[in-house]
Amino acid sequence: MPTLLATATAPGSTVLAHPVSGHPHVEVPTLLLTVGAGLLVATLLLAVPPGRSGRYDAARVASWSGGLSPGRRLVRGLAVVGLVVALLAGLFGSPDQLDNLAPALVLGTAWPVLSLLALVLPVWRWVDPWDGLARLLLPGDDSTPARQVWPALVPALAWTWFAAVHPRPLDPRLVGIALLAHTTWTLAGCLLVGRRRWLSQAEPIGILLSWVTAVPRGGLRHERPAGAAVLVGAVLGGLLFGLLGRTETWTDLTGGSDALAWGTAGFAPCALLGAGLLVLADGFGGRLRDHGATLRGALPLLVGVVLVVTLARNRFTTSLQLLPGLLGDPFGQGWDLLGRAGEGLDAAPLGAAGLLWLRLVLLGLLLVAGALVAARGTPRAARTAAVVALPYLGAVSVLLVALH
Repeated sequence: MPTLLATATAPGSTVLAHPVSGHPHVEVPTLLLTVGAGLLVATLLLAVPPGRSGRYDAARVASWSGGLSPGRRLVRGLAVVGLVVALLAGLFGSPDQLDNLAPALVLGTAWPVLSLLALVLPVWRWVDPWDGLARLLLPGDDSTPARQVWPALVPALAWTWFAAVHPRPLDPRLVGIALLAHTTWTLAGCLLVGRRRWLSQAEPIGILLSWVTAVPRGGLRHERPAGAAVLVGAVLGGLLFGLLGRTETWTDLTGGSDALAWGTAGFAPCALLGAGLLVLADGFGGRLRDHGATLRGALPLLVGVVLVVTLARNRFTTSLQLLPGLLGDPFGQGWDLLGRAGEGLDAAPLGAAGLLWLRLVLLGLLLVAGALVAARGTPRAARTAAVVALPYLGAVSVLLVALH
């Protein structure tokens, strides 16, 4: 995701200390970190004993399954209100990114926070606003969950392209349009084929977050929907291109011209390569009966990549500081219910070096988590595909962050 503000650089103007201003280069041992990450993941995959896989109950993870407790209904109601307010703010509120709730809430905080929480809690089962709306529209839904997720590729690639390639993904109007399109896609599909069926095959946010929650509990081992490896691999490859596209290596290659066209041209093969790698690894691992070890290990890595993308250029820390004021003034109308948005904003609270090392540490921890998830319940002799694919993906991820 690009920047939150434009920096004044005209002669005599004051350079604003906002995330867009970039940071001085921080020297890091790039080769050491890259090789070390690959070796660490490979070592864990080779050394960690299989152990016992957790007990997986899809009804306790997937947002579309089963009924809802009173507590979940309350949280779902708040989430629906948040979705509607963010959508309206994006479409009709202030066009200034710092004065509009939609960018800070949707892409700045909700995306990384929900992704991280999903590793330890079935958070999407509590939050899912689209399932909440669909349950109101279809109270007697009797459809059954699908066994394939191919339709989810369409919105998944659209969202990933928007976050990784588009030069203005934090533009409130574009965020509002994206939310409206996704909501229309989701609710229209639920009305056409049924809530459970459509959400389980075509709503990628809920699908991926449910899988992130499922894999530490033994999910995606014996039954994996058709297209699962393609979906995870394409999103992971696309987000990794988002990291590459913001390095000097890429800008030097493209000359910094026509970022949207060059970005789209780079995004497509990266998404295809990511999907192809996971499909090959999952297929080869299937012959060894590894129970989807590569796919399961890639999901914590995907969370790590989401975190480092969101943390880039202090977007997450800036959004956190803006959020309290924006909740009191979501449309940027000058209300002061919870304080002024951006008042006392520290654009770089961690400094350039601190932010870079935080991103590398978080990514390293999620790489370790991915290796442990892949090894869990998988005999060592069946981990060949994971030992090749996951260290490679981990090394590439660390390299792209280290290039900053």
